[in-house]
Amino acid sequence: MNKWMMLVIACSLISFSTCLPAEQQDYQETFRAANHAFREKKYEEALRLYSTIPHKGAAVYYNMGNAAYKTEHAGYALLYWRRAEKMWSMFGRHELLDNIRLVKKQLAEADKEVPAGFVPAFKEKVFSWLIAYPLIGLQLLFLILWAFLFFYMKIIGHNRQRWLTVIYFLFILLSGIMLAMRYGIESRRYGVIIVSQADMRSGPEPTLQVLRLMREGDEVRILKDVEDYYKVKIDHAIGWIAKKDLVMV
Repeated sequence: MNKWMMLVIACSLISFSTCLPAEQQDYQETFRAANHAFREKKYEEALRLYSTIPHKGAAVYYNMGNAAYKTEHAGYALLYWRRAEKMWSMFGRHELLDNIRLVKKQLAEADKEVPAGFVPAFKEKVFSWLIAYPLIGLQLLFLILWAFLFFYMKIIGHNRQRWLTVIYFLFILLSGIMLAMRYGIESRRYGVIIVSQADMRSGPEPTLQVLRLMREGDEVRILKDVEDYYKVKIDHAIGWIAKKDLVMV
């Protein structure tokens, strides 16, 4: 019985080791072919090839954003770069953030106004770095700070170093705020307008009142979805936008 079990396990491992690299190699070939098409300025072809890659990572979404930007689809470029932003590590994010700011600036200049959902560069950078920091890392930091306070508060108090106590509580407060903001980001859904113009209506019907005219690149928080419409919030305004005009990040 043990011999048969060992034989089955060995066969499974062999089949897994032979099939998986071939599958991964196919995706790598597709990625290289898409990169080659991009270098040859065949941006539509590059975008098509990138889109066929399953389980896309930050690099694929970043390149898809570049291809969409080259084909003058600013809304899709912003969408793909936002998706890449959610997966990107804490390092090497500057070029990605520069691209996001560039496309939003161009959309603002085209519309003669600031796109909805636009935030100052400093605030945008803070939120981007917060997204990049792992949630479990913030949780561990918060727990470690409280554990340290529990075990060493008597030492700090005995030495009467009140300023250390104040600074330490400030660190705990800051880590708590960061953790709460990170939980907020995790629990919310966001979307990007990918058409040149979209109507935000008072309800999920095409005949209802138009509350606001949305433009390509506007970013909204998605509250609810009903059939063909999303209920969204933007700049303290709440309304409904057709799903065909909005794609979730």
